[in-house]
Amino acid sequence: MDAPARLKQLTGDSAAVMRVLEMAQVFARGDTVSTAALKKAESDKKTAKDKLDKMGAAREKLKTRVENALKKKDEELEAGKKKPADLEATWAPTAEESEDTAGLKCRAELVEKIDSLKLDCVEMAEAGFNRAIEQLKLLNPELKVDNIELSSRIVDG
Repeated sequence: MDAPARLKQLTGDSAAVMRVLEMAQVFARGDTVSTAALKKAESDKKTAKDKLDKMGAAREKLKTRVENALKKKDEELEAGKKKPADLEATWAPTAEESEDTAGLKCRAELVEKIDSLKLDCVEMAEAGFNRAIEQLKLLNPELKVDNIELSSRIVDG
């Protein structure tokens, strides 16, 4: 054996001897691991494992709740996407509708159209009333029509 190999062998042997001496010191002092300490370590290990199992179960439960909540929100989102289409379908013109009402796009336009029709009805009623007054004047020229208005009432004939 050459010198470097011999030096390496001696270093390894020295390390082994040192480990044997350290073990002898430990045994001489009585620093051995007691059975009580081993039992306590096993108990601690079991407690930690139980705690870990509980945390795993709680994690799975939370995961399920989150998945259910996400499904619910996805369903609400899909329903929300369908809602405008349903509203558009209800506003779509039908065969019975006139061109005037078929062109309405929103509730505001509908309300505006209704108000316009109300005013048209009032104008037509006034025009009809005025024509009736004119006809009465033709039939009875001496009739006094000064106090007659559209909303007047006839009392005692």
